[in-house]
Amino acid sequence: MTGNGRFFYSMREGGYADCEKSKNRSCLIKYSSGGVIQFLLLDKNMNPLSERLAFCFHDQTIHTTFQTDKQTYGIKEEIKVDMLLSDYMQKPVEGNLSVSITDSKDVPADTCFNILTNLLLTSDLKGYIETPSFYFQKDNEKATQALDLLMLTQGWRRYDISSVIAGRMRKPEIKPETSFNISGRIKEIFILSKRKEYVLSISGIGANFNEITEIGKDGHFSFEGIEYPDGVGFSLQAIRAKGGSNQQQSIQIDGETLPEITSYIPQVKMPEDTIVAVHSDEYIAPMKNGMRGYMLDAVEVKAIYWGSTDYDKFSNEEINDPSNKDVRKFIQDMGIKVVTRWGTDDAVPQEEFYYKGTEVIAFIDDKFYKFGYGRDIIYDLSLNDIEEIIFLKNVDRGIVDELLMERGYYDVHTARKRTPSYYIYNILENKAQLPVLDIKTKQNFDSRFLGIYFRDGKDAREWGSTQNRKTIYPLGYQRPVEFYSPKYDTPEKKNDKTEDLRRTIFWKPDIKTDQEGTSFSFYSSDTPTTYSVVIEGLSDKGDIIYEVKEIKVK
Repeated sequence: MTGNGRFFYSMREGGYADCEKSKNRSCLIKYSSGGVIQFLLLDKNMNPLSERLAFCFHDQTIHTTFQTDKQTYGIKEEIKVDMLLSDYMQKPVEGNLSVSITDSKDVPADTCFNILTNLLLTSDLKGYIETPSFYFQKDNEKATQALDLLMLTQGWRRYDISSVIAGRMRKPEIKPETSFNISGRIKEIFILSKRKEYVLSISGIGANFNEITEIGKDGHFSFEGIEYPDGVGFSLQAIRAKGGSNQQQSIQIDGETLPEITSYIPQVKMPEDTIVAVHSDEYIAPMKNGMRGYMLDAVEVKAIYWGSTDYDKFSNEEINDPSNKDVRKFIQDMGIKVVTRWGTDDAVPQEEFYYKGTEVIAFIDDKFYKFGYGRDIIYDLSLNDIEEIIFLKNVDRGIVDELLMERGYYDVHTARKRTPSYYIYNILENKAQLPVLDIKTKQNFDSRFLGIYFRDGKDAREWGSTQNRKTIYPLGYQRPVEFYSPKYDTPEKKNDKTEDLRRTIFWKPDIKTDQEGTSFSFYSSDTPTTYSVVIEGLSDKGDIIYEVKEIKVK
C-alpha cells in the first residue's frame, strides 16, 4: 500500500498500525485473516474522499489430523476416528467443528460452496454468486482478475465507516432477543365500561409453567424470560381484581413479527444427468425390495365418522395456531363460503355456511344448530373456545336425517312427512350427500348461550361467552434432533438381511475439540465405496477450518 499520506490499518484484535514513519511512503500489511477489506482515503479532517474494496486470500493456519483405526473397512463395520487441531507451530488448538460423511458416488463433496466461500466472500457481497470457489484459485490469473471485478461490482458496506470516524454511532433500534415473551392487552367488551384492574394467570399446556400477575388499568401485560419448545401451548385467564363479572373482558395477544422469506437464487436449467439423479430412488428400489417387489402409492386410512371418510379434522393446537385470525377466516380456509344475511328485525347479521352450493348442516357439542337461531357462531364463538372441528364434505342424507331426528328437532306432523334436512334447511331432496360441520367446544365453555338447546332461540339463557380465557400455541424453539446412525454392534444386527442404502453415513454438527482432540465412531453401510469426509468449523481464536478427507470401504 503506497501513498503520500498517513496510513492506518485495523486488526482483528482491535489495534492499528501507523505507517507514517515508512521512508518510501509505502506500507506492507502482512497480517490478515482473509476476506473482503475496505480501504478509505481520508483528508486531514478524517472526511472520506475515496474508497476501495479488495480481497485478501486466506491462508489456513490450522491443521486437522484425521486418523482412523484402520486403512480400509468392510460393510457394516465400526469406524473409529480421532481428530486433533493444531496451529502452524504444531500446538493443539481448541475449536468447534461439523463433520459430514457421505457416499462419494451418490453425494460427492461440494466443491463450489463451503464455509470458506460463505464466511469470506458470499456473505460480504450483494446478490447470488455462482460457483464462489472459482475465485479462490490463487494461481489462476483470470480468477484473480475476476475477483477484483467482483469487488468493484457487487461489494457492499456492512458499516458506514465515515459516520463511525466522525463519531456518529448508530445504536440498534431493537434489542437482541434473548428469550421469548408473551404480551397483549385486556379490554372490556363493552365500550362504555370503565377500566378496571385485573389479575392475569398463565399456565403451560405440556410444560411446567404457572404464573399470576396483576395488570393495571391500561390493561397491558407481558410475560418475559419464558423458555419453551415449539408445540407448547399456554392458557391465559383474566379476572377483575376487585370482583364483578369476569366475562365482560377479552384477552388480545400481540402478534408475532417474523422476517419475510426471500430467495435471491435464480432458477437455472438443470442438465439431464441431474434430473436423472433426482429420481435415483427408482434405481435403488429394486435393490431394496427385489426385482419382483413393487412400491405402492401411500394410502391414508381414516376411521369412518358418521358414515363418511371424506372429512378434515382439526385439533385444538391446529385451531389456535397464531396464523389463524378468527372463526370466520378459519371456516373460509376449509373451503366453506360464508354468506351474510340481514333480517328486518335483526340487530346483528346472521351467517349461513355453504359448501359447493349446499348449505352446511352444523352440530355444536352434539346438538343441532340452525344458523338463523339465537346468537351466531362467528360472533359468539372464538377459536379459543373450540376443542375440535370436523368438517365432513359428503355424508349420506339418510344419516344426516337420522342425526336430526335423534336430537328432537323434527316433527313429522308439522313437516308433513318431509325429510328433516329439507324441512329445516330447505335442501332439495335430490341431494344424496350433504356437508356437515361438527364443532366440539372446551369443557370450560358453556355452549347453551348459543341457543342450541332450544327450538326457539328466544328462550336461550344468556350465559355469556368466555372471552376472558384464551389458549395460544406460540412459536417456540426447535427441539434438538440427533442424526440417526445405525449401530451393528451385535451379530444379529450385522447379519440382518435388510440392506443399508444410506447416502449420508454420518453427520455431527457439534463436535468440540480440546487440547487432546476428540473421538467419535460410526458404522459403514452395505455398499463398498469411498466416503467423503467434510470437516468445517472455527477455532476458539476465529480461524476458519475446512478440510476434505476420505475413507475407503471394501
